[in-house]
Amino acid sequence: MSFSPPQADGSTVPKFSSFKPKKAASKNAETVDGPDVHSASRTRGDAAERLKKRRERRETVRKRKHGAESPVNAESQREDVDYRSIEGKAKPSDSPGDEDLEFVEHSDEDDLANRLSRAAREENAALVGKTKEHPLDAEAWVGLIEHQAKIVKPGVDAAQLTNSEKRAVADIRLSISVQALCHISNGTPGHTELVLGMLEQGKQIWETSKLTAKWTGVLKDCPDNIKLWIPYLEFVQTNHLAFRYDQCRDAYNRCLTILREARLGASGSDTPKIASIQIYVLLRLTTFMRDAGYDELSYALWQALFEYHFFAPPGMTDRKDKLKMLEDFWDSDVPRIGEEGAQGWTYYLQHGERTARRVKSYTLPRLATSQPLASFADGETDLLGKLHLHAVTDNDDSAEDPYRYVMFSDLQSCLEPLIDEMPTREVLSAFLCFIHLPPMPGLDLATRAWWTDQFLTSGVGNIAANDKDVAGIINPLVTSFSLFHEAFKQRPMNDVDPESLAFVDRVLTQLLSAQPDDEDLAEYYVAYKLAFFPGEAAKAAKRLLKSQPSSFRRYNAYALVEAQLGRGERAAEVWVTALKMSQDFENAEMDYEILLRHSWASTLLHQEGGGPEALRCLLNMFGENTTSVDGLAENTTVSASQRLRMTRVCEAGFERLIYGERADLAVLYAECQIWFAYLADDEDLTSATGVRRTYSARLARHGLASVDEYLLQMQAGLFRLHIDRHRPYKPAILRQELLDNLRSFPHNSILLELYIHIGAQTRIDDRLRASLHDDPLTGPDATVVGWSFAIAQELRRCASSEIFGATTNSVRSTFSRALLAPDSKVKHSVFLWSRWLTFELPPRHPANSLSEAQERQALGRAKQVFLDGLRYLPWCKAWVIMGLRASAREGGMAGSELRQVYDVLGERELRVRMSVEEMEEAVAGLDV
Repeated sequence: MSFSPPQADGSTVPKFSSFKPKKAASKNAETVDGPDVHSASRTRGDAAERLKKRRERRETVRKRKHGAESPVNAESQREDVDYRSIEGKAKPSDSPGDEDLEFVEHSDEDDLANRLSRAAREENAALVGKTKEHPLDAEAWVGLIEHQAKIVKPGVDAAQLTNSEKRAVADIRLSISVQALCHISNGTPGHTELVLGMLEQGKQIWETSKLTAKWTGVLKDCPDNIKLWIPYLEFVQTNHLAFRYDQCRDAYNRCLTILREARLGASGSDTPKIASIQIYVLLRLTTFMRDAGYDELSYALWQALFEYHFFAPPGMTDRKDKLKMLEDFWDSDVPRIGEEGAQGWTYYLQHGERTARRVKSYTLPRLATSQPLASFADGETDLLGKLHLHAVTDNDDSAEDPYRYVMFSDLQSCLEPLIDEMPTREVLSAFLCFIHLPPMPGLDLATRAWWTDQFLTSGVGNIAANDKDVAGIINPLVTSFSLFHEAFKQRPMNDVDPESLAFVDRVLTQLLSAQPDDEDLAEYYVAYKLAFFPGEAAKAAKRLLKSQPSSFRRYNAYALVEAQLGRGERAAEVWVTALKMSQDFENAEMDYEILLRHSWASTLLHQEGGGPEALRCLLNMFGENTTSVDGLAENTTVSASQRLRMTRVCEAGFERLIYGERADLAVLYAECQIWFAYLADDEDLTSATGVRRTYSARLARHGLASVDEYLLQMQAGLFRLHIDRHRPYKPAILRQELLDNLRSFPHNSILLELYIHIGAQTRIDDRLRASLHDDPLTGPDATVVGWSFAIAQELRRCASSEIFGATTNSVRSTFSRALLAPDSKVKHSVFLWSRWLTFELPPRHPANSLSEAQERQALGRAKQVFLDGLRYLPWCKAWVIMGLRASAREGGMAGSELRQVYDVLGERELRVRMSVEEMEEAVAGLDV
């Protein structure tokens, strides 16, 4: 079954098989007025002069035509240039059709358009020349391909092109890519990039069958090319006409096998990169399994992987024997990591542990035969948010539902390519992303990108529910302080399954027992306890500190727990105790002294009215009395000598740690000086911004521009504190500062959130909305983060009765640009599609009730969004259930249509938990 409906925004979506690009009529053609009306009193001399000028003009036109025999022939030659040619799209003549007509005066706008068009054509000609002179130069071809958007519509950003114009650009680029690949063969530098470009443009032009054939041919020619496999997985997972769960899972397994073979043959420097790709593919695979309904299999794969890499018996070198022994452990059906009573694989081998597994199973809701499809959808929805671990061997559930029980053979094809040593930090980061928790602190650009991946951001934990103005995907740069202060607060407690929380808690506890010296994991574990089990947090922090009494990070974690629990005096005592002991610590540990000082000052600064105390803390911490709690006392007057000493200490510490390759700690010195400048100058943002710019320049000189995100994020936090405390500020200055920062880090949600907040506070939404819709937030390369904030802004404007300028149509248009544009990078985002469907569904609140006609229209729009989503999210069971439930409860679909939607689950091999036999009997009477 397949749907080919019109788009949700009302425009028609042609099938791939029927789409043929057409020549677009030029929008730049000039309109030429008729001849001037000459006065009858003009003399014959005037007529002769006009004739002379006309002849000169004719000669000029001929020169412009490059020696064409006649204007007619020249125009004919121009029209003969096909718009898909690398010569560029045909342009209208620069002269009037009748050479006896004089040119009218151009407007400034026409002159600008002509100059841009002429410049684009000249650049295109130069790029064409490069490809002819150097046909084996891939960069020349790529430059020509990228330039084509300027040919179709000069002077307009590619993001602002209409869908038809984008398809025209794709058609031109596809033609050039094919020409380029005739010269640049497999193995030539740039070949892979050109192939990927051809396939990317082909997605917008070719029929699905042709695109499938192209992918098959490409992988046959380049079976071991790692760069091709990730895009291929995306193609298989999103091909709604041919999607089947088993086929997609097999493609992932083949990719993992290819990656392992590549890793075995790689040089030492390439091995970590390939290992990182392996972990990413594993993350994508397990997320895909869970999205398709196979939760038990996805969690079992993580459990087996953790047992293999973290709890394997020491001294085992033969990986095949090791995998065989893991199979014996798995088949014994003893508790595994994350389950109650789990001790680990090694403990089982050493002690012969035979404790039986205890896994909670959920009773299936009863099926209401009067409304079987609505009842089915309700039951599946209730089970979607639950933790589903694989059943024990003797559980009756596994007899009724075979997918409840996971055998080792179900995991083996996925595990075998992952038996080589893996970076434990990245494995743990991937698991945190899988369960929609914030990442560990640090600036790992590769792993951080996972939290903005459209295939990995479907969880409720990515929604900011605490601020009605901002509901975008949360993506800050996590720090040690933010981990305890706000990172976990962005996940609403009422949306989290208690069993899931307990499972993750046990996983972290058991991983920490296997790696007791892992400071990153210890810090994260304490922060997790504070967020979800606050009554146990202080005890856990003390226990970890006792095991490593010389760890500054564990002292700091314990102090932050006490501070967040409202015991500020106790927190200060912990910081003071650690600082007094610092002289007895090793030199490497001394680098973390700034972490304690920074956390102490930051805690005070974030308290209501805590500015003076924070200033005294900074003065004492960097003055003579560095450890006394009582020293945080009376005087807050800052002398010139104190300012100088603060500057010297911070700058020296910053440079020392930068050269020691500890940029994450170096920026803490910079942040302390920024706070000091702000507080010492009577909460002056200008002083703070000036210091921040100085340190940003230093980071740039050291080649650490990416580290600047720490400072910009901290500065945004300081701006927010300043605004929330009703201090005076200039919105235009802050807005421009944030806009400049967003150009460097467009996906940082703290910068985005504050930018939107300022707009809402100052009622400058029109200008703010315009900038949000510009590149990079919603440009061609925008991630789901930028689009989520742009959409959230439109939703807020539409819902507000005090702000005008946004309508439901403008919201709909934003969703359409994000999800239906042919070149969209977020069209497969479950998060965004869910937001759109929720927006279109009729309101249930009586105060917002609609008329019967309005409700029919709303249901029609919701139905259309749902059908569009079926094409773009073929692997997602939750999407089918969401649409089925809404349609069955609200109306909008006939019984036969609902039955067709239900059949999609079976056709795509998506897992259902309700009894299939009962459902088949219940729906047998529906009219199909």
